[in-house]
Amino acid sequence: MKKIHNSKYPFYLLIIALLTWSVFLMLVWQEQGFLLNWDEVDYVNVTKLGAWANYTEKGSLSPQEYIEFSLSKLRKSQENEYSLPPNYSEDKDPFLLRHFHPPFVNYLLSIIDKTVGTSNERIVRSVQLFGALIFTLAVLG
Repeated sequence: MKKIHNSKYPFYLLIIALLTWSVFLMLVWQEQGFLLNWDEVDYVNVTKLGAWANYTEKGSLSPQEYIEFSLSKLRKSQENEYSLPPNYSEDKDPFLLRHFHPPFVNYLLSIIDKTVGTSNERIVRSVQLFGALIFTLAVLG
């Protein structure tokens, strides 16, 4: 069986990728100026804690502390005093702010935050564009 080599194939892939990218840009551009949804706000806030805080889970409860906290909520003390470490803040807990997702995306967001800037919208839109590029490469690759 003879293999047919079509030299125009890479060109067509490039055209399809550029068209997909353009359509996505037009769809995302409409979102410019809108407020971030609650997921995006949390992802941006955890990104601003930095890659190291996400890697080490700095500020999160340890498994033992989490179990103690859960058990104290189950007991529901009448004063509603739950067993939490004195310096713990849910607003600084990377694990909660990521909504229990692994931190890889936040590593990418941290890089974007350091290179593009700290604008919440820029960070999220950069990730959306990066996701569109990855999707296009995965489909066409």
